[in-house]
Amino acid sequence: MICAFFNSVQELASTSAESATALTEFIQALDQVAGFSRELRPPLQKIRDALRGVRDAQAIIDEWVRRIDSSPIDCTEIASLPLT
Repeated sequence: MICAFFNSVQELASTSAESATALTEFIQALDQVAGFSRELRPPLQKIRDALRGVRDAQAIIDEWVRRIDSSPIDCTEIASLPLT
């Protein structure tokens, strides 16, 4: 049960790390668009702030993985057992 949770967190870390670069590029694009219109700046700022929060969460997820990796729980044996 705990190993399934650990695996889920590690998969989440991998997936979110892949999307972090795309989020950064999108935030930069929003910054450029905001320069074209004063009316769009406030809603674009809200979007940028939310996306930065998602991107910054990567550090927290990475810390979870670090703690899982340093955990005394060994899930390698469980992963190699046949499913019944």
